[in-house]
Amino acid sequence: MNEQLETMNTNLAAVAEQYDNLDQDRQAAQTASDQCNTQREEIENRIKSIEEELSKFQSSVFEGMQEIVNLRNTITGLRQAQELMHRKSQQLKDTIAEAEAKHNDATTRHSNYLSEQEKTKAREDETNNLIAQANAEKNAHGQELAKRQEHYDGIAAEVEKLEARLNVLENLLKEHEGFGHGVRSVLNNRAPWRANVVGVVADLFKVEDKYAVAMETALGAALQNIVTKDAETAKAAIRDLKANKKW
Repeated sequence: MNEQLETMNTNLAAVAEQYDNLDQDRQAAQTASDQCNTQREEIENRIKSIEEELSKFQSSVFEGMQEIVNLRNTITGLRQAQELMHRKSQQLKDTIAEAEAKHNDATTRHSNYLSEQEKTKAREDETNNLIAQANAEKNAHGQELAKRQEHYDGIAAEVEKLEARLNVLENLLKEHEGFGHGVRSVLNNRAPWRANVVGVVADLFKVEDKYAVAMETALGAALQNIVTKDAETAKAAIRDLKANKKW
């Protein structure tokens, strides 16, 4: 009977010890669960922050690209106007040349008439009228040509300024200004794995200007996605961003 009691006591002690161990395991699991919840909340907050940054960047990129499209359209219109002005100026020059020819012809005819003793007063008046008309046409066309030239020069100056603005915006996009800090960090990284980074989606295709806005709207934030040659390169880039706290 005593042996049975001792055995039962021993078993109870073992059960109690197992219970204590299970309770400790439960507490450890609860602690780990709390830590996981805390980490999950931190990750969700970081994701929310990154999404907000991507949204802001998307808006700025869209505005920049829309401005480029508008500038290109304006430049195209101005160039067409410039070409039209050039053609009209050439036409005016031809008209002036024709008027000068008429003037020279009228002058010659006038000289011939003066050299003729039998010239009548009516023919002299007619010749003088032709000369006056030719001079008037020449002066009128000369003034019009000067106005056209001034307008032409103004358009040329405007085209030059707009082209300079366009170059600045295209250079900003080429240097990845406006991209997220993490994206620029990967693109500017000099680590060996950088050689396997193809680039961002926005740099990997070209579309006609009339389709640019539609493509930007369709792709959205995906324009900043980084394309690599393999998965290992992507993992290396992520590790670098985490290590340098740029993620």
